[in-house]
Amino acid sequence: MQMGINPDLLVVARNWRGLSQTALSSRLGITQGHLSKIENGIIAPDEKVLNAMTTVLDVPAALLHSPDRVYGAPMSVHAMFRKKADVGKKSVEAVIAELNVCLVGLRALLKSVDLQAAAVLPRYDIEDYEMSPGDIAENVRRAWQLPNGPIRNLIQAIEDAGVIVFPLDMQGASIDAVTLSVPDLPPCIFFNRNKPADRIRFSIAHELGHLVMHRQPSSTMEQEANEFAAELLLPAREFVASVSERVDLAELARLKQIWKVSMQAALYRLSSLKVISYNQNVYLNKLINKHGYRRSEPASTEFPHEVPVTFEQVKNLHLSDLGYSVVELQELLKVNAEDFKAIYGLAVGAVRRLAVVK
Repeated sequence: MQMGINPDLLVVARNWRGLSQTALSSRLGITQGHLSKIENGIIAPDEKVLNAMTTVLDVPAALLHSPDRVYGAPMSVHAMFRKKADVGKKSVEAVIAELNVCLVGLRALLKSVDLQAAAVLPRYDIEDYEMSPGDIAENVRRAWQLPNGPIRNLIQAIEDAGVIVFPLDMQGASIDAVTLSVPDLPPCIFFNRNKPADRIRFSIAHELGHLVMHRQPSSTMEQEANEFAAELLLPAREFVASVSERVDLAELARLKQIWKVSMQAALYRLSSLKVISYNQNVYLNKLINKHGYRRSEPASTEFPHEVPVTFEQVKNLHLSDLGYSVVELQELLKVNAEDFKAIYGLAVGAVRRLAVVK
Protein backbone atom coordinates (compact mmCIF):
# COMPACT_ATOMS: atom_id res chain seq x y z
CA MET A 1 0.00 0.00 0.00
CA GLN A 2 1.41 3.40 -1.04
CA MET A 3 1.45 6.08 1.65
CA GLY A 4 1.45 9.70 0.44
CA ILE A 5 3.78 12.04 2.32
CA ASN A 6 5.16 15.55 1.95
CA PRO A 7 8.54 14.83 0.31
CA ASP A 8 9.93 18.24 1.31
CA LEU A 9 9.30 17.49 4.99
CA LEU A 10 10.99 14.13 4.56
CA VAL A 11 14.10 16.00 3.43
CA VAL A 12 13.68 18.36 6.40
CA ALA A 13 13.50 15.41 8.81
CA ARG A 14 16.55 13.78 7.25
CA ASN A 15 18.60 16.99 7.43
CA TRP A 16 17.37 17.62 10.96
CA ARG A 17 18.84 14.28 11.99
CA GLY A 18 22.06 14.98 10.09
CA LEU A 19 21.71 12.07 7.69
CA SER A 20 22.73 11.90 4.04
CA GLN A 21 20.57 10.16 1.47
CA THR A 22 23.10 7.33 1.45
CA ALA A 23 22.96 6.90 5.23
CA LEU A 24 19.18 7.03 5.46
CA SER A 25 18.55 4.69 2.53
CA SER A 26 20.95 2.18 4.06
CA ARG A 27 19.10 2.27 7.38
CA LEU A 28 15.76 1.95 5.62
CA GLY A 29 16.93 -1.06 3.63
CA ILE A 30 16.24 0.58 0.25
CA THR A 31 18.50 1.91 -2.48
CA GLN A 32 19.54 5.54 -2.59
CA GLY A 33 17.79 5.82 -5.95
CA HIS A 34 14.53 4.64 -4.36
CA LEU A 35 14.86 7.22 -1.58
CA SER A 36 15.75 9.92 -4.09
CA LYS A 37 12.53 9.25 -6.01
CA ILE A 38 10.52 9.48 -2.76
CA GLU A 39 12.19 12.76 -1.79
CA ASN A 40 11.49 14.18 -5.23
CA GLY A 41 7.82 13.17 -5.07
CA ILE A 42 8.07 10.75 -7.98
CA ILE A 43 6.94 7.77 -5.94
CA ALA A 44 5.37 7.37 -2.50
CA PRO A 45 6.75 5.04 0.20
CA ASP A 46 4.82 1.89 1.01
CA GLU A 47 3.64 1.26 4.57
CA LYS A 48 6.73 -0.72 5.52
CA VAL A 49 9.13 1.98 4.31
CA LEU A 50 7.08 4.76 5.92
CA ASN A 51 7.10 2.97 9.27
CA ALA A 52 10.85 2.53 8.95
CA MET A 53 11.24 6.24 8.18
CA THR A 54 9.40 7.32 11.30
CA THR A 55 11.48 4.89 13.38
CA VAL A 56 14.88 5.77 11.93
CA LEU A 57 14.23 9.52 11.86
CA ASP A 58 12.40 9.37 15.21
CA VAL A 59 9.60 11.68 14.05
CA PRO A 60 5.82 11.25 14.13
CA ALA A 61 4.23 10.19 10.86
CA ALA A 62 2.10 13.34 11.17
CA LEU A 63 5.17 15.47 10.43
CA LEU A 64 5.84 13.63 7.17
CA HIS A 65 2.16 13.86 6.19
CA SER A 66 1.86 17.55 7.00
CA PRO A 67 0.97 19.77 3.99
CA ASP A 68 3.09 22.67 5.31
CA ARG A 69 5.33 24.44 2.85
CA VAL A 70 9.06 24.13 3.48
CA TYR A 71 11.25 27.23 3.33
CA GLY A 72 14.90 27.49 2.35
CA ALA A 73 17.71 29.57 3.82
CA PRO A 74 16.64 32.85 5.43
CA MET A 75 17.40 36.06 3.58
CA SER A 76 19.20 37.18 6.71
CA VAL A 77 22.71 35.83 6.48
CA HIS A 78 23.97 37.04 9.87
CA ALA A 79 26.74 34.63 10.94
CA MET A 80 25.06 31.75 9.14
CA PHE A 81 26.82 31.83 5.79
CA ARG A 82 30.11 33.43 6.68
CA LYS A 83 32.95 31.22 5.57
CA LYS A 84 33.70 29.64 8.91
CA ALA A 85 35.03 26.15 9.43
CA ASP A 86 32.56 25.44 12.21
CA VAL A 87 29.50 26.33 10.12
CA GLY A 88 29.61 23.77 7.33
CA LYS A 89 26.94 22.88 4.81
CA LYS A 90 25.63 20.01 6.93
CA SER A 91 25.24 22.22 10.00
CA VAL A 92 23.43 24.87 7.99
CA GLU A 93 21.05 22.27 6.55
CA ALA A 94 20.32 20.95 10.05
CA VAL A 95 19.54 24.45 11.35
CA ILE A 96 17.28 25.26 8.39
CA ALA A 97 15.50 21.95 8.99
CA GLU A 98 14.98 22.75 12.67
CA LEU A 99 13.59 26.18 11.74
CA ASN A 100 11.07 24.53 9.42
CA VAL A 101 9.98 22.11 12.14
CA CYS A 102 9.40 25.12 14.41
CA LEU A 103 7.35 26.84 11.70
CA VAL A 104 5.15 23.75 11.36
CA GLY A 105 4.48 23.80 15.10
CA LEU A 106 3.96 27.55 15.27
CA ARG A 107 1.50 27.48 12.38
CA ALA A 108 -0.53 24.79 14.13
CA LEU A 109 -0.58 26.71 17.43
CA LEU A 110 -1.59 30.05 15.96
CA LYS A 111 -4.72 28.63 14.33
CA SER A 112 -6.41 28.90 17.72
CA VAL A 113 -4.78 32.03 19.16
CA ASP A 114 -5.17 35.72 18.38
CA LEU A 115 -1.89 37.60 18.75
CA GLN A 116 -2.39 41.32 19.31
CA ALA A 117 0.62 43.59 18.84
CA ALA A 118 0.89 46.57 21.18
CA ALA A 119 3.11 48.46 18.74
CA VAL A 120 3.75 48.65 15.01
CA LEU A 121 6.83 47.14 13.40
CA PRO A 122 8.22 50.06 11.34
CA ARG A 123 9.24 49.33 7.76
CA TYR A 124 11.84 51.47 6.00
CA ASP A 125 13.15 49.81 2.86
CA ILE A 126 16.60 51.36 2.86
CA GLU A 127 16.63 51.57 -0.94
CA ASP A 128 13.51 53.75 -0.90
CA TYR A 129 14.44 56.17 1.88
CA GLU A 130 17.25 58.71 1.96
CA MET A 131 18.17 57.66 5.47
CA SER A 132 21.16 55.93 7.02
CA PRO A 133 20.69 52.73 9.06
CA GLY A 134 21.41 54.83 12.14
CA ASP A 135 18.64 57.29 11.25
CA ILE A 136 16.24 54.39 10.78
CA ALA A 137 17.21 52.93 14.16
CA GLU A 138 16.54 56.31 15.76
CA ASN A 139 13.10 56.35 14.12
CA VAL A 140 12.36 52.88 15.48
CA ARG A 141 13.20 54.05 19.00
CA ARG A 142 10.82 56.99 18.50
CA ALA A 143 8.05 54.84 17.02
CA TRP A 144 8.24 52.49 19.99
CA GLN A 145 8.48 55.41 22.45
CA LEU A 146 11.59 53.95 24.02
CA PRO A 147 13.11 56.12 26.75
CA ASN A 148 16.54 57.68 26.32
CA GLY A 149 19.48 55.54 27.28
CA PRO A 150 19.87 51.75 27.28
CA ILE A 151 16.97 49.57 26.14
CA ARG A 152 16.17 47.63 29.29
CA ASN A 153 14.45 44.70 27.54
CA LEU A 154 15.04 44.53 23.80
CA ILE A 155 13.12 41.28 23.31
CA GLN A 156 10.03 42.67 25.01
CA ALA A 157 10.08 45.74 22.75
CA ILE A 158 10.38 43.52 19.67
CA GLU A 159 7.65 41.13 20.80
CA ASP A 160 5.38 44.09 21.55
CA ALA A 161 5.62 44.87 17.83
CA GLY A 162 4.27 41.44 16.89
CA VAL A 163 7.55 39.64 16.23
CA ILE A 164 8.01 36.18 17.72
CA VAL A 165 11.44 35.70 19.29
CA PHE A 166 12.46 32.11 19.87
CA PRO A 167 15.54 30.48 21.47
CA LEU A 168 17.03 27.35 19.92
CA ASP A 169 20.16 25.26 20.31
CA MET A 170 20.91 25.81 16.60
CA GLN A 171 22.01 22.19 16.31
CA GLY A 172 25.29 23.08 18.02
CA ALA A 173 26.37 25.28 15.10
CA SER A 174 28.20 28.58 15.58
CA ILE A 175 25.18 30.62 14.53
CA ASP A 176 23.96 33.57 16.58
CA ALA A 177 20.55 34.41 15.13
CA VAL A 178 18.43 34.24 11.98
CA THR A 179 15.22 35.87 10.81
CA LEU A 180 12.35 34.24 8.94
CA SER A 181 9.42 36.13 7.43
CA VAL A 182 6.90 33.85 5.75
CA PRO A 183 3.50 34.90 4.38
CA ASP A 184 1.16 33.19 6.85
CA LEU A 185 3.05 33.78 10.11
CA PRO A 186 4.31 36.73 12.16
CA PRO A 187 7.98 37.60 11.58
CA CYS A 188 10.24 35.34 13.63
CA ILE A 189 13.70 35.87 15.06
CA PHE A 190 15.42 32.68 16.21
CA PHE A 191 18.50 33.05 18.42
CA ASN A 192 21.11 30.70 19.82
CA ARG A 193 20.38 30.21 23.52
CA ASN A 194 23.93 28.91 24.06
CA LYS A 195 25.69 32.17 23.17
CA PRO A 196 26.45 34.93 25.72
CA ALA A 197 23.64 37.39 26.42
CA ASP A 198 25.59 40.43 25.23
CA ARG A 199 26.36 38.84 21.88
CA ILE A 200 22.79 37.65 21.41
CA ARG A 201 21.35 41.07 22.25
CA PHE A 202 23.37 42.65 19.46
CA SER A 203 22.51 39.79 17.08
CA ILE A 204 18.78 40.20 17.77
CA ALA A 205 19.07 43.95 17.15
CA HIS A 206 20.90 43.10 13.91
CA GLU A 207 18.08 40.77 12.85
CA LEU A 208 15.52 43.45 13.70
CA GLY A 209 17.43 45.69 11.31
CA HIS A 210 16.82 43.17 8.54
CA LEU A 211 13.11 43.07 9.32
CA VAL A 212 12.83 46.85 9.33
CA MET A 213 15.08 47.73 6.37
CA HIS A 214 15.43 44.82 3.98
CA ARG A 215 12.81 43.37 1.66
CA GLN A 216 15.41 42.02 -0.77
CA PRO A 217 18.95 40.73 -0.13
CA SER A 218 21.90 42.94 -1.05
CA SER A 219 25.67 42.96 -0.75
CA THR A 220 25.50 45.73 1.87
CA MET A 221 22.69 44.39 4.06
CA GLU A 222 24.93 42.90 6.77
CA GLN A 223 26.87 46.12 7.34
CA GLU A 224 23.61 48.10 7.29
CA ALA A 225 22.10 45.78 9.91
CA ASN A 226 25.20 46.19 12.08
CA GLU A 227 24.96 49.99 11.84
CA PHE A 228 21.26 49.79 12.72
CA ALA A 229 21.97 47.59 15.75
CA ALA A 230 24.77 49.86 16.95
CA GLU A 231 22.57 52.98 16.90
CA LEU A 232 19.57 51.14 18.35
CA LEU A 233 21.51 49.78 21.33
CA LEU A 234 24.14 52.52 21.63
CA PRO A 235 22.54 55.79 20.43
CA ALA A 236 25.45 58.06 19.58
CA ARG A 237 24.68 61.16 21.63
CA GLU A 238 23.69 59.36 24.82
CA PHE A 239 26.38 56.69 24.55
CA VAL A 240 29.17 59.22 24.10
CA ALA A 241 27.87 61.23 27.06
CA SER A 242 28.15 58.13 29.26
CA VAL A 243 31.84 57.51 28.50
CA SER A 244 34.49 58.46 31.07
CA GLU A 245 37.56 60.46 30.13
CA ARG A 246 39.86 57.45 30.45
CA VAL A 247 38.92 54.55 28.17
CA ASP A 248 40.56 51.29 29.24
CA LEU A 249 39.39 47.72 29.77
CA ALA A 250 37.76 48.64 33.07
CA GLU A 251 35.79 51.38 31.30
CA LEU A 252 34.68 48.97 28.59
CA ALA A 253 33.49 46.59 31.31
CA ARG A 254 31.58 49.44 32.97
CA LEU A 255 29.95 50.42 29.66
CA LYS A 256 28.98 46.80 29.12
CA GLN A 257 27.06 46.74 32.39
CA ILE A 258 25.23 49.95 31.53
CA TRP A 259 24.39 49.35 27.87
CA LYS A 260 24.17 45.53 27.88
CA VAL A 261 26.48 44.99 24.91
CA SER A 262 29.86 43.26 24.76
CA MET A 263 33.06 45.09 25.59
CA GLN A 264 34.09 44.55 21.98
CA ALA A 265 30.89 46.13 20.67
CA ALA A 266 31.38 49.11 22.97
CA LEU A 267 34.96 49.48 21.75
CA TYR A 268 33.93 49.28 18.11
CA ARG A 269 31.27 51.93 18.68
CA LEU A 270 33.76 54.23 20.43
CA SER A 271 36.12 53.89 17.49
CA SER A 272 33.46 54.43 14.82
CA LEU A 273 32.21 57.55 16.63
CA LYS A 274 35.80 58.89 16.88
CA VAL A 275 35.63 59.01 20.68
CA ILE A 276 38.99 57.26 20.78
CA SER A 277 41.91 57.46 18.37
CA TYR A 278 43.00 54.80 15.91
CA ASN A 279 46.01 54.00 18.11
CA GLN A 280 43.81 53.66 21.23
CA ASN A 281 41.53 51.29 19.35
CA VAL A 282 44.46 49.14 18.20
CA TYR A 283 45.94 49.08 21.71
CA LEU A 284 42.68 48.08 23.39
CA ASN A 285 42.01 45.39 20.80
CA LYS A 286 45.47 43.95 21.51
CA LEU A 287 44.66 43.87 25.22
CA ILE A 288 41.34 42.13 24.50
CA ASN A 289 43.20 39.49 22.49
CA LYS A 290 45.91 39.13 25.14
CA HIS A 291 43.39 38.44 27.91
CA GLY A 292 41.32 36.06 25.77
CA TYR A 293 38.30 38.36 25.85
CA ARG A 294 37.74 37.88 22.13
CA ARG A 295 36.43 34.42 22.90
CA SER A 296 35.10 34.90 26.42
CA GLU A 297 34.73 38.19 28.28
CA PRO A 298 35.20 38.31 32.09
CA ALA A 299 32.55 36.34 33.98
CA SER A 300 32.04 39.31 36.29
CA THR A 301 30.70 41.34 33.36
CA GLU A 302 28.13 38.81 32.16
CA PHE A 303 24.39 39.30 32.63
CA PRO A 304 21.33 37.05 32.16
CA HIS A 305 19.65 36.44 28.82
CA GLU A 306 16.44 38.28 28.14
CA VAL A 307 13.55 35.81 28.07
CA PRO A 308 11.00 35.82 25.22
CA VAL A 309 7.43 35.21 26.35
CA THR A 310 5.07 35.25 23.35
CA PHE A 311 5.55 31.66 22.22
CA GLU A 312 5.49 30.41 25.79
CA GLN A 313 2.20 32.21 26.30
CA VAL A 314 0.74 30.58 23.19
CA LYS A 315 1.87 27.18 24.44
CA ASN A 316 0.46 27.77 27.92
CA LEU A 317 -2.84 28.98 26.49
CA HIS A 318 -3.28 25.61 24.80
CA LEU A 319 -2.49 23.81 28.04
CA SER A 320 -4.86 25.93 30.11
CA ASP A 321 -7.76 27.61 28.26
CA LEU A 322 -7.90 25.10 25.40
CA GLY A 323 -7.47 22.06 27.62
CA TYR A 324 -4.65 20.31 25.76
CA SER A 325 -2.66 17.69 27.59
CA VAL A 326 1.12 17.72 27.17
CA VAL A 327 0.85 14.64 24.95
CA GLU A 328 -1.84 16.27 22.80
CA LEU A 329 0.25 19.42 22.48
CA GLN A 330 3.22 17.33 21.46
CA GLU A 331 1.05 15.69 18.78
CA LEU A 332 -0.15 19.09 17.57
CA LEU A 333 3.45 20.27 17.19
CA LYS A 334 4.33 17.04 15.33
CA VAL A 335 7.43 16.18 17.37
CA ASN A 336 8.43 13.35 19.68
CA ALA A 337 8.67 13.75 23.46
CA GLU A 338 12.43 14.37 23.51
CA ASP A 339 12.26 17.05 20.80
CA PHE A 340 9.25 18.63 22.48
CA LYS A 341 11.25 19.09 25.67
CA ALA A 342 14.42 20.23 23.87
CA ILE A 343 12.71 22.78 21.60
CA TYR A 344 9.62 23.91 23.47
CA GLY A 345 10.46 23.33 27.12
CA LEU A 346 10.89 27.03 27.83
CA ALA A 347 10.54 28.94 31.08
CA VAL A 348 7.02 30.15 31.82
CA GLY A 349 6.49 33.89 31.31
CA ALA A 350 3.72 36.25 32.35
CA VAL A 351 0.67 36.03 30.11
CA ARG A 352 -0.30 39.15 28.16
CA ARG A 353 -2.23 40.13 25.02
CA LEU A 354 -3.35 36.61 24.09
CA ALA A 355 -6.84 35.33 23.48
CA VAL A 356 -8.43 32.21 22.06
CA VAL A 357 -9.75 32.74 18.54
CA LYS A 358 -13.55 32.73 18.70
